[in-house]
Amino acid sequence: ANCLEQSGRIFEYFYPLPSPVIRHSKDSLISNYPNGNSWYLNNTRIDQENQPFLLIKAQGKYTLKTIDSSGCEGISEAIEIFDLEISKKEKENLISLFPNPNDGGFQLLNLPLDCQAIKIYSMNGSLVYSGDCQNNFHLENIGIGIYCVLIIADNGSIIRPLIVN
Repeated sequence: ANCLEQSGRIFEYFYPLPSPVIRHSKDSLISNYPNGNSWYLNNTRIDQENQPFLLIKAQGKYTLKTIDSSGCEGISEAIEIFDLEISKKEKENLISLFPNPNDGGFQLLNLPLDCQAIKIYSMNGSLVYSGDCQNNFHLENIGIGIYCVLIIADNGSIIRPLIVN
């Protein structure tokens, strides 16, 4: 099929339709077109996603609509993403505590979605904090020292060292 543009009564221009192709690479989808991309998940447009790459955030059927500089549009074949599971080791490596060392104020970045609780222990084993999962902490009246931050999730627990100075 072609995209048609008429110019007056005399000229007709035929443009080939774009042929977008989705390439799957680890946690991302990549378009073969640098511009004019619209990403869809289960036939619903993903708002604000018009880059030539897309970070996969959910399972489902992804398609890509591309509009070229002539205004012609093409739609890719669907690609199904079934398993978003990454290894436990990869998940652990994503979780970070920043800044470290700190004065009791820090952030936990990239907590697992199945996070249930966070506990902080002193090096002698005393529980100094227990609460729900959150990203921002400011622990008042915590002494200088080294602590263990225990992140409890459905699929296991992860420990990060915390240095308070």
